[in-house]
Amino acid sequence: MAKASATLECPVCSDIYTNPKLLGCNHIVCGKCITDWLEKTKGSGGCPLCRAPIMSPSPSPSASRHQLEELVDSLPTDLTIMAKVANLKLLSSRHVCMYCDNNTPASSFCLQCSMKLCKACVKGHKKIPSLKNHDIEQLDSLTSERLAEVTRSCCKTHEDRLAELYCCDHQELMCTVCATSSHRGCSEVMAIREAAMEKREHLRREAQRLREEEARMKAKTEKQKARLAVMRAKANRKFDDLRRCVERRCQEVNDLIQAEEEQLALPQQNHVRAAALSQAAVLDSLVGEAPDDALLDMGKAMTSRLHDLQQQAAATDLVQGPADVTVDSQKLTEVTSAIAKLGTRSARSQPPPPRPPPSPSGTKPRGTALARVLKKGDRVKLNPDLPCWNSKDRERRGTVTAVPSRRMVSWGEDPSGKVDVLWDDGDEWCYDMGRRGHYDLDLA
Repeated sequence: MAKASATLECPVCSDIYTNPKLLGCNHIVCGKCITDWLEKTKGSGGCPLCRAPIMSPSPSPSASRHQLEELVDSLPTDLTIMAKVANLKLLSSRHVCMYCDNNTPASSFCLQCSMKLCKACVKGHKKIPSLKNHDIEQLDSLTSERLAEVTRSCCKTHEDRLAELYCCDHQELMCTVCATSSHRGCSEVMAIREAAMEKREHLRREAQRLREEEARMKAKTEKQKARLAVMRAKANRKFDDLRRCVERRCQEVNDLIQAEEEQLALPQQNHVRAAALSQAAVLDSLVGEAPDDALLDMGKAMTSRLHDLQQQAAATDLVQGPADVTVDSQKLTEVTSAIAKLGTRSARSQPPPPRPPPSPSGTKPRGTALARVLKKGDRVKLNPDLPCWNSKDRERRGTVTAVPSRRMVSWGEDPSGKVDVLWDDGDEWCYDMGRRGHYDLDLA
């Protein structure tokens, strides 16, 4: 068989599609590949390519292969790819005339009869009045796409007849015999081409609606991004102003301290200190080395010099000390605390109502009352009043992980009235707590 194009190869098994199934994530995978994957992952595996949920709800981990095959069969089949694969196999097989029985090589193909014909049978085909207007093309130039364009489906009830009509009530193709017998009472039976035109127009409108919805969501996202950018720029400006204010005040305090430092008579004090040290050294020398008569003769001069030093030291004491520059630690702490509270997120919605206090009797809320107060982190068990649980299920205990259910959101369904529970044995699922009036859980 000729090599198939990439569009006809399953991305999982890399072989030509067999029973191609269209998943919710728009990936196309062979039905057998999906069954094998679900069996391998115990039903919990999503799409083999992107891990999106394959079906909702997910199969039970204990489901048999036969049950998995039934679930996979319920997924939509991509009939377009099936037709292309069938045409590819037909054109890739050995070209033998399908009319005569002597294995004569075929060179042509009748698009209406879907038969390979040899040269002799082509001549005979054209001689039959009811077949002479059929389109016959050379096999060498015929492609699977061209074959798919002209191939017509057969009636499901009468497989030997071509489908010519479409029943809108039952949404199925049929022949004229079925239209006059089984579908006589149906409200709308149309020609296939007319029905296909209406369906194409409907799908075109749906595609346009989806594009408009995507554009609306994109515009909303861009608006939110712009709003966040404005918030970011505003916050940066405010904090830059605050930073500059703090730096400016810090510099002002340092300048004030510098001014007080400059007012001190430091050079004069340093001169007096140096003179005192020098004079003390001279006196030590006199005391230790000078003779008695010399020491007495120099006593008057030394006393006068000491008196001068004392006067100079007293003069430096008259210089006023620096003024105190204080930093109010309490006020600084208050400002720091206020800054820490800047930029907090405002509430997007009203806070949930407070949980009601337990009843005096000590009974736990159930049913509607429990659904109103159930929150993430609550310990729960299955409602023992429901007969659907087996003895093992009744003993399970778990923790609520999401209210409302995140699983329902990931599946594209309304999460209201559903909560997610992670059981102590590691299993996780979503349960009714108000959805359609059902209450699956009790407080543990």
